[in-house]
Amino acid sequence: MNFCERLKNAREDRDITQIDMAEMLGMNQSNYSRIETGHQEPSLDQLIKIAEIFKLTIDELLGVEADKYIKTRVKDFNKSIEDDYSKNFGK
Repeated sequence: MNFCERLKNAREDRDITQIDMAEMLGMNQSNYSRIETGHQEPSLDQLIKIAEIFKLTIDELLGVEADKYIKTRVKDFNKSIEDDYSKNFGK
């Protein structure tokens, strides 16, 4: 599921109209619709406001998988430690 689909689903799950969302974001409905259909990207301020309205994190809105990111970072860190150990003390 992409950002546009998550945005639309979050709005519809809360029974909020595009007009209501547009008003909360300080824009007109047609511009909001362009964000929801992927023809326009929201500004950072708009993205923050959308997250606040839906009580979601920006990561959740964007579909960032925190667990996957954390596991990758831990794996990279462990490799770095192993490389440093091998370099300094041999295997």
